[in-house]
Amino acid sequence: MFESKISRRRFLQNSGLLAGGLAASPAWSMAPFERTEKGYRRLVVIELHGGNDGLNFMAPTGDDIYHKVRPYLSIGAKGGHKLDDHYRWHPSLPHLARRFADGGCCAIQGVGTRPRNLSHFRSRDVWYMGGHTIPDKELSWLGRLADQQWGLERSPVTLLTVGPNLSPRAMQSALGRSFCYGRNFKGTAANAPSLKGLSPKTHVLLKRLNHSTSIARQASQALASIPALDTSIEWPGQGLGADLSRVAAAIDHGLPTRAFWITQGGYDTHSYQGEDQATLMRELDTALHAFVSELESRDLLKDTLIMTMSEFGRRVAENGVRKGAGTDHGVASMQLLLGGDMKGGLIGPHPDLANLDEDGNFQHTFDFKQVNASVASHWFGAQTKDLFDGPVQGLPLFSKGPTKQ
Repeated sequence: MFESKISRRRFLQNSGLLAGGLAASPAWSMAPFERTEKGYRRLVVIELHGGNDGLNFMAPTGDDIYHKVRPYLSIGAKGGHKLDDHYRWHPSLPHLARRFADGGCCAIQGVGTRPRNLSHFRSRDVWYMGGHTIPDKELSWLGRLADQQWGLERSPVTLLTVGPNLSPRAMQSALGRSFCYGRNFKGTAANAPSLKGLSPKTHVLLKRLNHSTSIARQASQALASIPALDTSIEWPGQGLGADLSRVAAAIDHGLPTRAFWITQGGYDTHSYQGEDQATLMRELDTALHAFVSELESRDLLKDTLIMTMSEFGRRVAENGVRKGAGTDHGVASMQLLLGGDMKGGLIGPHPDLANLDEDGNFQHTFDFKQVNASVASHWFGAQTKDLFDGPVQGLPLFSKGPTKQ
């Protein structure tokens, strides 16, 4: 018979019951939903799950090697949207290309990590946890940031997952994983079972469970009270667009969330990449355009930093032939920053396609931890020494200095 080996610590974390020991004090604040005001900084992470092909996202069309090893998948020398004489944005990214040209987007090339790992599960975990050798692998770097920066009696929606999927390990803090704000969310306050009659005793776990249930009801009520956007912006009606519209509504409503997490899947393009990636990028481009435009129209973009991430990139050379061609798992990809006080422009040198590793991958230039540490320190004013698995050198991604949040 199968026997679960879940630890007491893991049970308490996943139940939202552990907060620095089994003290009788509440883990969550009971009055966390005062509406935020201007100047309340937040982060929106969009995970491009599967391994985004950065070489076609922003294509090095000025490099002959790129065209040689990708006879079917490469963007033509006059295709897509021109960035400069060396690069062109993918044809499905017109809004991003225009925003980049206007200084409203930062593109970071060659982001990876060492030692490399081409497993989706392990690479995501390394990104989520903040490195390969984290002492407490139960907590993510975002979770540690929340614990350090906003304390253990913070709002239960300080971290919030948006979309149809369960909250990922990326949103694991000492108080458990974040609440989920799903596409079909209607609020569960009316259906939540009451635990008041279970026992009047002072047993600490029962008190915590009662308290945790009360907080779950309160969080549910807060999320259910968020009105739909009253807007003239043209939003995509489903998928990533629907998720980002929920985030925009939550921000406009003043929900005290510091980090939102959204996942767009489908980037594991081993075959038929040309058609599949074009569809994904079109969805990303239109959803991001609506989201950024919405926040701009409400004067909320300057307080909102948007960051993409993907667990790894794709191999330089394509596989397969013609329409069925794809790319296998690679080492490095690219990340985008929009909003906030990020510095628009291109960060990092051209990918060196003539100097590949033994598996045909170009070498990464930046570790993902450098991007994340820069966000933690400059955007949130946090100390980063305990967030990752060692000292991290930040990158010049922002136009202003750190701000304590």
